[in-house]
Amino acid sequence: MKKCCEKIKNGTKEDEERLFDNEIENEKEFFFASFAACSVEIEINPCNLDIEITELNVVLDCGKIYNQASAISLVKLEIQKLLSQLIEEETITCKKINVQFVESNEESKQIGYLIHSVLPSAFASALSVSIGQTITKLPISKEELYNVAKNKH
Repeated sequence: MKKCCEKIKNGTKEDEERLFDNEIENEKEFFFASFAACSVEIEINPCNLDIEITELNVVLDCGKIYNQASAISLVKLEIQKLLSQLIEEETITCKKINVQFVESNEESKQIGYLIHSVLPSAFASALSVSIGQTITKLPISKEELYNVAKNKH
């Protein structure tokens, strides 16, 4: 990329487009994307609207994992951080967390914040299905949750 930028400084617009296209084809770094999927199963207590995650499943495709135990610990730590941010002024408990990695010999890719991309949307989806109304923002308060559920009926 540095080589491409140096040549752009000294070239024309046509050179710039040609060089950039060639650099993209030759550079692997543009393909270091990690992928993840998450499913969340929740239970809501109808009396006090306490939410408990009964099962959380995460599958990550992050290339070659050199220390799987450490990677799983990192993902679970990030999950615990997120569980304290989904409902205002509460931390959601989770009975069962399953973390799996897609086996791969590709170069290692990011793991740390990948869960931040998939867990909130999976939680909002599970919450939306359980109350029968779409949840459009997180974190949500119990009062907002009550109002959304009440307005459904």
